[in-house]
Amino acid sequence: MGGMNGATLYSIGDLARRTGLTAKTIRFYSDCGIVVPTDCSPAGYRLYDIATVTRLDLVRTLRDLGLDLATIRKVVDQELSLPEAAAAHAEALTAHYAHIVGRPDDLGLRSQRYMDLLAVVNGWPAPENLIPVIEWPIEALRARVPA
Repeated sequence: MGGMNGATLYSIGDLARRTGLTAKTIRFYSDCGIVVPTDCSPAGYRLYDIATVTRLDLVRTLRDLGLDLATIRKVVDQELSLPEAAAAHAEALTAHYAHIVGRPDDLGLRSQRYMDLLAVVNGWPAPENLIPVIEWPIEALRARVPA
């Protein structure tokens, strides 16, 4: 499907295939204004440009890291930089993540989530899992602190 300037446009189904998100999720993000249609087909279907694919990948990554949609919207609208969002949510993220995996909210998790966020912010490959590396000093500390 071509846009007015000849650029390729994608339906929600195309976006779903390209991003691995469900069409329902993409429709929801579109309704929330997180992604905005570039055009409409004659039949009234929403059409999106290739930049939307990149935007959805970013949204998905930030969701996976536990950021809420209000914050994600600010990031994708460039009202908030990724490092600012990461800093604001680092504490909430680690607490949330610790709760999910049933681990205490400790230094290992904090460092791991922070490295994950830095990788996203800077476009680095995902870091190796740091937890085993910093586990022993935590265990050593724990052994010394009475329960």
